[in-house]
This record gives sequence, structure tokens and C-alpha cells, in this order.
Amino acid sequence: MKTCHMTWGLRVFQSSPVWEGEEKVVSKSATSVTRRKFIINGAAAIASFAATSTANAEQPPTYLQQETTRNTMSNIQHQRKGIESLQLVNVAVSVMNLEQASAWYTDKLGFTLKYRTPAIEGIELALMEKNELYIDLIHYPEPVNLEPERKEPPFHLQITGLRNLVFFVDDIEAANAELKAKGVHLMWESNFLPHLGTKVTAFRDMDGNLVAFWEKNDQILNYLQTGRTQG
Repeated sequence: MKTCHMTWGLRVFQSSPVWEGEEKVVSKSATSVTRRKFIINGAAAIASFAATSTANAEQPPTYLQQETTRNTMSNIQHQRKGIESLQLVNVAVSVMNLEQASAWYTDKLGFTLKYRTPAIEGIELALMEKNELYIDLIHYPEPVNLEPERKEPPFHLQITGLRNLVFFVDDIEAANAELKAKGVHLMWESNFLPHLGTKVTAFRDMDGNLVAFWEKNDQILNYLQTGRTQG
């Protein structure tokens, strides 16, 4: 009875080798030579596989691998129930002109317009995205500005409601230079706030909404966790 061994896709019969389904009968004198070839080819295949595996290990995660990771995290989150599953989806900003607003957030802050779509009652939406942060720009058919005189920070906080958008940046001086090069007026420029332990830059968008940059550092991260800048 012939015995069959599976090695790297190569089937080796006791009396006849078969490569990819093609059977070839050889004499006894050629069998040892053929077996040596199989061993050499097998060693080459192992070396090639190892080299490929090493090269793949050095490559960054593929899109599919990243999606798999995100799906795994999503499944974990979906197992939570009620308010335990709470996640921030987006920030909605009502604007006077949707074209001008989407252009401002694109040109000044580097957001990407994902899509525009109509909503209820003649309202139109423009979804902006940057680094997985989403801002919904909303245009009502007849927008009304109830705050014609905008106050400088921190006095703007006297009026209740959503008062500002805050973004982290790694290098606030570089961010300031980019904004000024794009014609953005800075109300605050790298103002150090002791209670936060970091520098803050503040400016307004095209409709007067206050936007701020916080420079990311250990002090502000600790403040967000404990309410103190030092551990």
C-alpha cells in the first residue's frame, strides 16, 4: 500500500512522487535523487515562507486588519447596555451659510466634507470629518443670530449653551502659524492657563462660533482625569 505525506502542498508517495496532482513514476536509482530535490525544494520553500512572514511583520497593519480591530472593539461596545454604551457621535453647529461654513472648516482646520444631505423642514446638513471627529454643519432656511455681540473669552461663558469647540494639537506654536498664514485672527495666542496646565489659542469661525486649541501635554491629560495638573 502506498503511503502519502502532506508537506508544503507536496504529496510524496513511497514509490512515486506527485507534484500538484501530476503522478510521475521513477526508478529506484532516481528515487534518492528525487527525494534530495524534494528536501532542497522544501527547505527553499520554508526559507521563502519565513522571509515573507518577516517582511509582513515589518509592514504596518493593512486596512483589513485595522477594520478587524475596529469591528472587534465595536462588538465589545455593543455588548454594553443602556447608558454604559454612550459614545460621542458628533458636534452640531448651526451656520448662516452652508457653503461658506464647509469651506472655512476645510480651508482653515483641514476638515473633509463627507457629504451634504437634506433633512426635515428644509434643513440641510454638511458632515465634516477629521481624524475620526465629526462636525455637523446645519443650515436652517431662515437662521437667526441671537448673539450679535460676541464677547471675548472668558466673558463669553456668561451666556449659557454650547460655548466653544476645543481641539487638541501637539504643537500649538506651529498651529498658530498655520492659522495666521490662512488669515485667521487669534483672540488668544498661546495663553497659558495655570488651572489647565497648558497653552490655549482661541479664535472664531465664519459665524462667530468660538474655537480653541489646547496644546496636548501630561498636565492637561492629568487635569482631564483628576481635575489637577499634577498627579
